[in-house]
Amino acid sequence: MKMSLKKIVLLVIVVLAATWGCSSVRMTTTDRSILEQQLLVQGIARALDGIDLTQFYGKRVSLEVTGLSEHEVAFTKDYLHVHLGKNGIQVITDKNFYMDENGIQVITDKEDIDLKIKVLAPVLAVDQSETLLGTPQFTFLGIPIPAIVLYRKVSNKSRAEIEMYVYDAKTDNMTAALPRGIGGATFDSFTVIFIISWTSTDLEDSEERRGIRMIHTQG
Repeated sequence: MKMSLKKIVLLVIVVLAATWGCSSVRMTTTDRSILEQQLLVQGIARALDGIDLTQFYGKRVSLEVTGLSEHEVAFTKDYLHVHLGKNGIQVITDKNFYMDENGIQVITDKEDIDLKIKVLAPVLAVDQSETLLGTPQFTFLGIPIPAIVLYRKVSNKSRAEIEMYVYDAKTDNMTAALPRGIGGATFDSFTVIFIISWTSTDLEDSEERRGIRMIHTQG
């Protein structure tokens, strides 16, 4: 039995209407989206968790951070400052406050440092890839035609690589080259037959990281 032209047109309209709601627009008012920021931060955190800093507990250090991605270097340095503090390592800046047995003292002389830590961040990035079975969105006679999705996988993956080199503050001789810390995080989204969708991720829930940790450093 042959379908009439009206039925064919109606079927096409129904299919387009069903797929129209599956299209999405990526918008962000910052350099990175919320998801990219979460992926990158957790990648950095996991890379640092893989570096053993126990031998430097109680030391006063200066901190220098460089990387290929200049946009992330400033944040990475601040993150490292906090991370070292959690591990009992005191980062000395041009004007640094710390608590000793007699109260609060102000350090303004960098000669008070024990070690210099140089940090290289050669990899700090988020990559996205997409696998699509169907037809991508296109324009026909000036009319935008949405994607017809039978199967789609969008993968978002961050990778952070951190290298730390330790120098004696007095001689500038290297005393330690720590094993490279590597971390990453993933967020994948799947769509099957237009409307069936789900996600898979190894991002940690913020609830899992709540709590107070007391840090005791040597004066």
